[in-house]
Amino acid sequence: MKTQMWTLSRHFWIFFLVLLLPGLVMLGIGITTPGARTNDGHSLLTFGAAYTGILLLVEGGTFIFLRRQKRRVEYFTACGIRGIATILDAETTGVELNDMPQVELKLEVSIQGRAPYTITHRGYWNLLSLSSLKRGARLSVRVDPKNREKIMFVEEDTD
Repeated sequence: MKTQMWTLSRHFWIFFLVLLLPGLVMLGIGITTPGARTNDGHSLLTFGAAYTGILLLVEGGTFIFLRRQKRRVEYFTACGIRGIATILDAETTGVELNDMPQVELKLEVSIQGRAPYTITHRGYWNLLSLSSLKRGARLSVRVDPKNREKIMFVEEDTD
């Protein structure tokens, strides 16, 4: 099974450390020289702590998001039931995220040995992939065995 997943590269870590360095320097100076101030009169210790804290919060949020995505993929890979989703209807919702439109799909999901059922799924799709979302198109999915409304689109290996 092939899935696309975001990952953090080594270059990202270098970039993050370069961004973190000024905050650590400000913290170090603020601790060793308590009276140190920025040009506009704020405590260098407070400014450095705020800068470093905000950067670490953003980074922590990124880690949590990526870890959840990785666990979701692992869960669907290990436990997901293979199925085919046939598009019954597709329309954009008018919402966009990073120039990717949100599409609401009405799908008929077929799992071997079970009766087909209909679900509605909302997701963001790359503009180049929109042409594949036509009525009657069949997409490979993995279905959550605990909640058949939850699916993950996959590209099954042909090996």
